[in-house]
Amino acid sequence: LKLAQTHGNTGYTVNKLLEKTCKVSSHVKEVRARVEKQSANVRKVEAKQEEMLRKNKFRVVIYQEETECPSSLSVIKDRTRGENLD
Repeated sequence: LKLAQTHGNTGYTVNKLLEKTCKVSSHVKEVRARVEKQSANVRKVEAKQEEMLRKNKFRVVIYQEETECPSSLSVIKDRTRGENLD
């Protein structure tokens, strides 16, 4: 009788563990699918960016003299003919 009870308890525990394993497995599959989808989207964006850079031939040149650069930048509007050129 004791052996039958222990066997029953063990069977119940094994079934619960199998259920949890199936749930975790399904979650892992969902996460893996999302990660693969995101990586595919990232590859598409990177390819598009490379294509844009190739077409427009962007070049960035950074040059800094020994003089200090201003900390702020002000925009001067275009002067019209009627404005004073002081």
